[in-house]
Amino acid sequence: MSTHSTDKNDITHHESITMPDERVHVHNNSSQAAAVAAHMPVAGQFDPAPLGLGAFACTSLVLGLVNTGQTDLFPSVAVGLCLGYGAVAQLLAGLFEARRGNTFSATAFCSYACFYFSYGIMLMPTSGFAQSAEAAGAAAASTASGAFQLPWAAISFLFFLATFKQPIIMRVFLGLIFLTFFLGTLGGFLLNPAVTKASGWVSILLSMTAFYGFAALLWTKEISYITLPIGAPAGVVKHE
Repeated sequence: MSTHSTDKNDITHHESITMPDERVHVHNNSSQAAAVAAHMPVAGQFDPAPLGLGAFACTSLVLGLVNTGQTDLFPSVAVGLCLGYGAVAQLLAGLFEARRGNTFSATAFCSYACFYFSYGIMLMPTSGFAQSAEAAGAAAASTASGAFQLPWAAISFLFFLATFKQPIIMRVFLGLIFLTFFLGTLGGFLLNPAVTKASGWVSILLSMTAFYGFAALLWTKEISYITLPIGAPAGVVKHE
């Protein structure tokens, strides 16, 4: 996921425009045209990472609250958020990252968008999963949940291994994603509610990390008086 915000050109805002008379004159003045162009927003400066991190933060928080037993409104709460924000926003972020040529971020955002699409669809009443789980029993449903999370734990681990040259916040973020899926997988296969509940608490911690990353990348010096550090990439020495 992209962790470096693109610098924006300074834009000077004039509170008023003084005109000598009521007529508007158009001049072919190259210097005036250059001055206007210098104050126009530069295309290609959109950083999609805050969009993807914000979606991950919100969905991880709700799913964490569910797995820790803080709410019983699981399908009605999770389906809309997973599909409406988690999946769509991360897919858009991934596509924008692909357009920028950022292979890692594009792959990660699009992959997790597919997770939320599949998870949201699975939880929809029309999917038949809830009915099948109820008919098969709690043990079979728990095992199915573990099997669903196993490949996501594997792919998250591979993403995590690729973060050691990235800012610290991304290592923590993807490490917590892996840990959430890993504990969820263990809890499902071991039929252990305590481990599943632990994965929920890790998911809540993950959401807090994602909210931090969201704010750190969104609050740039051009628009905010507040900035947050994301941690220098490994091996990079900052010079004051």
